[in-house]
Formats: sequence, C-alpha cells, structure tokens
Amino acid sequence: MLRYLTDQETADTVPIEAVIATGLEGWLAGLDERSRGWVADTGFAAKPGERVLLPGPDGRLAGVAIGVEEGDILWRYAGLPEALPPGTYRLAGVDDPA
Repeated sequence: MLRYLTDQETADTVPIEAVIATGLEGWLAGLDERSRGWVADTGFAAKPGERVLLPGPDGRLAGVAIGVEEGDILWRYAGLPEALPPGTYRLAGVDDPA
C-alpha cells in the first residue's frame, strides 16, 4: 500500500513514470546501462497494467515504471496502491497528478 503520494521531489521519494509501449525505446534510452539490462531481464514491454521496479545502485528502490495506454490519465495509476511496496512516491512527468 502506498504510504504517501507527494508532488515533492526529495531524496526519499520514488518516482513513478508512465510509459507508453510506442515510447518504450525512447524511455529506455534515458536509463543507464544497468537499468536497461534490468528492464530487459524483467520482460517489461510497457503493456497496459505492467510495472517494473527499478533498483538503484545501493540496491534500494529507485523508481517504478508502469505500462499505460494513451488517454485518460486517471486510470493509469489505479492499481498501484495494492501493487507497490510501502514508501513515499511521486508521479514523474505529470503536471497535475490529481
């Protein structure tokens, strides 16, 4: 369950990024080699409903990517409270998370 969703970017917040399948290659290009390898090994293809937890260099959770369809932003994040470990999260790249 999500402990807290915030719009504050701090060292303790874990970013959640929505990735559309057609934009997967561009998103991957922005990751370091280690993270690209991790994503490839998990089989994440950015299909709607898929998610991948991204580890940081210290082994802690550094980010989350979710596969989404283009369109209604409201439903993109609906299943996350039950799917993510406890923590403080922020929606990355979203102007209005409401």
